[in-house]
Amino acid sequence: MMEVPVDGPEEDGSLGRPLRRAGAAAGTGSLKEMIKRQRPDSENESPDLNFVYADADTVEVEISELYSYTENDEFHTNRTVGEEEIEAHMKCPWRDATENVQRHFVQLLLNRLELACTEKRIRAVRAMLYLVQGVFGECTDEKEQQYVAQKNAYLIVSEGGFAQLVELLVMELGLAQSLDNSVTKKPAITLSDNVNTRLCCSILYSIVEYMRVPMARVTEEEVELRRQFILELGQPVNNNPCLAVICFDSLVQFCSAVMPPFPIRKLVLLLWKTVLVSLGGLQAQAERMQESRGKASLAKAQYPTEVVPPVPDESMPIGHEMPVRNHPAGLKARKGDVEAFVNQARAKYVGFVMEQADVTTLAGLPQPIKDSISVMKQHVYQSLGEYQTEKEERLVENKLTQPIVELETVHEPTEDLYAAMLPHLPQYMIALLKILLAAATTVKAKSDSINILVDILPEEMPTTVVQSMKLGIDVNRHKEVIIKATSSLLLLLLKHTKVNHIFQFEYLSQHLVFANCIPLILKFFNQNISAFVSVKNSINDLDFPRFLFTEVTELTAESLEAAGDKPFCWRNLFSCINLLRILQKLVKWKHSRTMMLVVFKSSPILKRAMKVRHPMLQLYILKVGCNTCNALCALNLLPTLLFCGLLTLPLSPVSENGHSLKG
Repeated sequence: MMEVPVDGPEEDGSLGRPLRRAGAAAGTGSLKEMIKRQRPDSENESPDLNFVYADADTVEVEISELYSYTENDEFHTNRTVGEEEIEAHMKCPWRDATENVQRHFVQLLLNRLELACTEKRIRAVRAMLYLVQGVFGECTDEKEQQYVAQKNAYLIVSEGGFAQLVELLVMELGLAQSLDNSVTKKPAITLSDNVNTRLCCSILYSIVEYMRVPMARVTEEEVELRRQFILELGQPVNNNPCLAVICFDSLVQFCSAVMPPFPIRKLVLLLWKTVLVSLGGLQAQAERMQESRGKASLAKAQYPTEVVPPVPDESMPIGHEMPVRNHPAGLKARKGDVEAFVNQARAKYVGFVMEQADVTTLAGLPQPIKDSISVMKQHVYQSLGEYQTEKEERLVENKLTQPIVELETVHEPTEDLYAAMLPHLPQYMIALLKILLAAATTVKAKSDSINILVDILPEEMPTTVVQSMKLGIDVNRHKEVIIKATSSLLLLLLKHTKVNHIFQFEYLSQHLVFANCIPLILKFFNQNISAFVSVKNSINDLDFPRFLFTEVTELTAESLEAAGDKPFCWRNLFSCINLLRILQKLVKWKHSRTMMLVVFKSSPILKRAMKVRHPMLQLYILKVGCNTCNALCALNLLPTLLFCGLLTLPLSPVSENGHSLKG
């Protein structure tokens, strides 16, 4: 389905050019040549990046990335409609009204969402969107707007509006899919062709995002409301499936031959945040892992780095300077590694290998070997997946002797989501990878590729240089946001299914591999990652809600080219780490998948990515490289490939803080 173009030897020949003579490396001149060839790579490395990995960016940034710069004109339309509705039914400004009056107005808008008249229904939707946008016409600054928006999101949820909005989204998606061929086959589908679905997605996404992060000042009722919202988010809505499955079905329809004009960016963002809130982030996944290991009587898992999640605090500046606590990672040895080492030592010193694995009988082995085996036994680590696999094998082998256990009906969010996705899981994975393929910057446009720009192109194309530059930045930003959401969504699904049950994880991974996820990730990294991480496809003066409270000066080519003060783009570095973690999970302990990395020449691609000086990114690059080394060592091919220059290892010395060392 997807072909991956790979690079040949690098132009500078560093670590990748075969030796011409067997003794050429022994000469002083050849050694100096090799050092000289390697020096340009180290000089082109990026500076140390002060980036802290988290589940998502700050709420302000996540909300601003929902809207494209092309949609900025619609904010004034929403304000006009919202103020007209407030004045007609409340007789006073929104901020001055009592809570009962505000609730009555929300109920009025929710009732109008069921009207058959499209014009009246869309006016109610715009007024509802104006509420979750913080009623910015009555606010004085961004901080006040965010507080009002979050309060309004809690108010809509408390009135039962979220379920009605989900039903409205299902109806609007159905109407968009049933459009005439004259609309779906237009030369260029623009923003005007998906207004209704965009408005619904914007409201739902804003509510989910504001409910994801607890408020700084919250009452007991709001705490209970948020807890109940998270529990119900993964449940079916009336006669419809859960919101995540609704979004998955929309992505499959979008990637079909018909390609209805769905707002793909907003749907992917809504799907990502729905899964993130309903299943929990990385901290919740780690806690569930420890709980599952405790129930299985396994030792607690040790994590090398613990990222402290952001706490909503008014005194915290907007940014990503979150504290990090480092813990020493414990040494781990698999049970199979100990058995292989004992068999190898027994074959060398005793002269035979036992048919059944036995690591207790060490007769005839030298004392240093026994000491080594003793140390390995002290650090044997059994993963939760291995425990679950052994448990299933015992159930299959001893069906008649196993005690009958009555299963309790327990609704686990991961189990419920997996059960809802299972009938169409292959189509869902293919759709996500198609969208990721279309958004990747290294992919050339094809006539049969899907059009992911349906919710960003304006009705009138730009006529000036500045307008063209603005649209170009908006298109690149649009693609980066899609990559960020898709990569994080795939990683969340893999991590949570692996904790829930290893067979669910393996089934999900299998379909990702069948859909060519591994070559797709390598294709993504087959670019200048340093430039991708440092690129600034953003116009700060046009971000929501900043442009509503600041006087925007006239845009010029120089102002559009001006970059921010940070040396990296948060979402791009976040996406790179996510894709590397997905790649590591797919190939870990899988020999055939690891050999795909060798076939597609992943080593020079990953070696170039090592120039990005961030410890977490380099850590997962080295992990993927170690998988390749282990697979080649098992086949005794590593020395041959290194000598012939057919493989270059992305290895570099790493200091205690994770940064690569030069020297």
